[in-house]
Amino acid sequence: MPEAETEPVAGEEVALMPEAEGQAIPEAEAEPVAGEEVAPMPEAKPGAEALAAWAEQVDQRYPDRRIETTVDWGGQPIALGMEVTLTARLSGYEGLETEVFWQVDRGQGWERVEGAQGPVHRFILDRENSQWQWRAGVAIQMP
Repeated sequence: MPEAETEPVAGEEVALMPEAEGQAIPEAEAEPVAGEEVAPMPEAKPGAEALAAWAEQVDQRYPDRRIETTVDWGGQPIALGMEVTLTARLSGYEGLETEVFWQVDRGQGWERVEGAQGPVHRFILDRENSQWQWRAGVAIQMP
């Protein structure tokens, strides 16, 4: 499937609509904060204060973190049943151990998409998911 020929840009929320091909999809918050964004390593579960201090250090050392996201459906007129490819490109995360994950808002708030880790997520467009909003997030491992 050919890549969309666009410059990815960060955005707030862009629904997956036919006129949006090649445009950015929502940017997840790149700031590591307690909860979903900062995933502590399983063997070390720091308290809230330690986690907040670590997140502040990451913010200071890596202030230019960005997630650029694009959507592509092969340059064809969009139609139900076609494959949609979401791609996330990280910048400013060099030296950090990261994991990209995907989130969806089905109209009731953002939730993680089970099994959707990595910089690329593909799905088949149907009536239901064509109305959803998508975004990429980044989990940063604590040392």
